[in-house]
Amino acid sequence: MMTITLRNDFHNTTVDLRAASLPHTLTPSQERRVLRVLCGVTGCTCGGVRGPQYSPDGRRLTVERDWYGSATDGNGYPALTIREREAA
Repeated sequence: MMTITLRNDFHNTTVDLRAASLPHTLTPSQERRVLRVLCGVTGCTCGGVRGPQYSPDGRRLTVERDWYGSATDGNGYPALTIREREAA
């Protein structure tokens, strides 16, 4: 297991979550917690996870909705997935 720290550089907040490996699809409860801790402001449009994200060993991460996967959050919306950022 690894601990990943996600950031919101607008509200200057962080949240830690545990993942077995990368890529990692957040469970519905992880996603609710991440979004609540990183923003939690009703009506805010910051997006929750915002700014550069890094793995514990310093690799750049991408956090995005898995539009083509089968995992969904509790409302049927595509789940958030964390993966290593592909080289440009």
